[in-house]
Amino acid sequence: MRKLLTFFLSVVTAVCSSAQDHRQAITENPRQAAANLCNYEYVPAKYTAAPKGYKPFYIWHYGRHGSRYMSSSVETDAVRPVFEMADSCGLLTETGKMYWADLKSILDEQDGMVGMLTTLGAEEHRGIGGRMARNFPQVFKGRKKVRCVSSTSPRCLLSMTNFTHALDEGTKDIEFDFITGPKYYAYIAYHPEVQEGVILSGDKEMDFRRAESCPEILLSHFFTNLDKMSQTIADPYVFERRLYQLSCMGHLTDHGKCLLEYFPQEALIRNWEARNARFFLAYANSKELPHYASEVAAPMMKVMLADMDAALRKDSPVAADLSFGHDVTLMPLISHIGIKGMHEKLSFEEVNDKWSSADYICMGSNIQFIFYTNRKGDILVKIMYNEKETSIPALEASFGPYYRWDTLRDYLTGLE
Repeated sequence: MRKLLTFFLSVVTAVCSSAQDHRQAITENPRQAAANLCNYEYVPAKYTAAPKGYKPFYIWHYGRHGSRYMSSSVETDAVRPVFEMADSCGLLTETGKMYWADLKSILDEQDGMVGMLTTLGAEEHRGIGGRMARNFPQVFKGRKKVRCVSSTSPRCLLSMTNFTHALDEGTKDIEFDFITGPKYYAYIAYHPEVQEGVILSGDKEMDFRRAESCPEILLSHFFTNLDKMSQTIADPYVFERRLYQLSCMGHLTDHGKCLLEYFPQEALIRNWEARNARFFLAYANSKELPHYASEVAAPMMKVMLADMDAALRKDSPVAADLSFGHDVTLMPLISHIGIKGMHEKLSFEEVNDKWSSADYICMGSNIQFIFYTNRKGDILVKIMYNEKETSIPALEASFGPYYRWDTLRDYLTGLE
């Protein structure tokens, strides 16, 4: 291990250019290194006024659940025993002791709550629901029904609960329909029978780690004797990945401590690079699997268009269709649609130079289609991502961020 450490220190100045691109953001806010495990941060944005005579009347929304605890106990089961042993044997550095104290508190909080929504996750969705009511009050004055569909996962159900509670508080006389079940999970969290993206991206990530990473840098930050620790840590590359992923949880919990602040800067960069590129390959427009994201998105797209068509009937009472699911569906959906920032096909090696998961698929991420109409019955649609106006680069807008519905629908139905 010490030989590897010496080798890494001799080439540390040759860190790839992508690390340089994101170094400042991660230095200023280590949570950025958590990739898709970042918390949702709302930044107020000024919206472009609709053309004269147009008013909003319907919203279609898909949102990822809010901040959560670890989705499984795999990382905890791998990391906790190692730190318990190191602590009992006096093998923790001073930094390691501080890290372990915070991690223990977080693991105590997570006990019996694996995969569940945190308090922060609930707050995130109350914020999004409340702002929907404030930003688009006209939608909920004419029509009074809101249809809500959720993944069967408790964190999604609770996200829906908090979102709609805030929406209800900000409106008047809204009637909510809530539904979940395996039938709905089949499209709101669709997984193909053969998960090519997940398999290939996992292999590429570990290849990247073994070629570019030096886990001894991180381990020496927490442990005083790497030779003794090697008797407990079978594969340092796998252990570093699990330690990093478990550390991404701290800032999502009531404890609130960002455990990534304990990591050396180079370790944060390397782990972000591995996670970021893996996630894009698994769920976005990757060159390696150019049709995979579209396949995953297809069931949700079919339902989305059916919801929209039904809501646009003149006799429809529906003000909004709200879906609550997961990043593994939202990511393919926005990639398939070609939302700005997600429209370009990238290879695993290109991703980190051009794209950051923290910006596009944090906890609570959401896409909203806001429908507007005028007295003539003409319909315009504005697309918002994470509550900011966005666009589809492949499709020309009618005015600012507004698209003619017939043009947008033709584009969406024509996607392969």
